[in-house]
Amino acid sequence: MVVRRYNVNTQCRVTLTDSGAGIYNEYLKTLPSFCRPAYVSAGCSVEESLWKIMSVFGAHMFCGGSIPFEGNKIEIEGEDE
Repeated sequence: MVVRRYNVNTQCRVTLTDSGAGIYNEYLKTLPSFCRPAYVSAGCSVEESLWKIMSVFGAHMFCGGSIPFEGNKIEIEGEDE
């Protein structure tokens, strides 16, 4: 068995489904307008820290729920920590 350890500050990338884009856009609405990036749509890639991905999408990830990421995958680049 391979065990990998990643720091929660590690940058991750996800490609959003329709469901994921809706969740992320709702999160963006909570940001102040002066620092709010453009809204996203399905198929867009989002790059955030692992802790931010968990914070934004965690409550929406459960058995039987809509899958927010294409292929149900989170890409984590870099060195193991």
